[in-house]
Amino acid sequence: MRGLEILEGTVVPIPKGGEDQARIFWRLFGFREVMKPAGEKGIWLQHEGKTLALKVTDPFEPVRDKPSAVILVDDVEGYRKQFTAKRARVLDSAVLPGWRRFVVLDPFQNRVEVRAKAREGMADASARELDAGFPGSADRL
Repeated sequence: MRGLEILEGTVVPIPKGGEDQARIFWRLFGFREVMKPAGEKGIWLQHEGKTLALKVTDPFEPVRDKPSAVILVDDVEGYRKQFTAKRARVLDSAVLPGWRRFVVLDPFQNRVEVRAKAREGMADASARELDAGFPGSADRL
C-alpha cells in the first residue's frame, strides 16, 4: 500500500494527551514522526516527503462536518481492510464519480477521507456504514 498524497488538510486537531493514540493511527498510513519546527506544538508526521501536522487543541473539538484530511492512495481497498482489521470506524462516502473512497474516523472522531481513482468497471461506494469501532472511539459519537 504505497503511493500516498495529502489532498486537503495538513493540520489535524487532536486532544491534549492524545498524542500516542494519534501516532498509532497515522502509522497505519505509513507516517512517521519528524522533528517539528522550533516553537511549534503538537506532532509533525511525514510520509514520502508529505508532511502532516497534528495540533493539540484545548478545548478539543473534532472535525465532523468535513474531512480533516483527504488522503489519495493507490489501494483504497487495502487501506479499508487495514483499518477495519484494526477496528477503526470505517464509513463509505457518498458517490463521487470517478473515485472509490471511504471515511475513517481517527480515535478522536476526526473524519479522514481515503480515496483512489476508480478503475475501469469498478462501481463507486454506496453510503453504507462498516462500523468496527476503533478502540476508544465508538463511545464518543
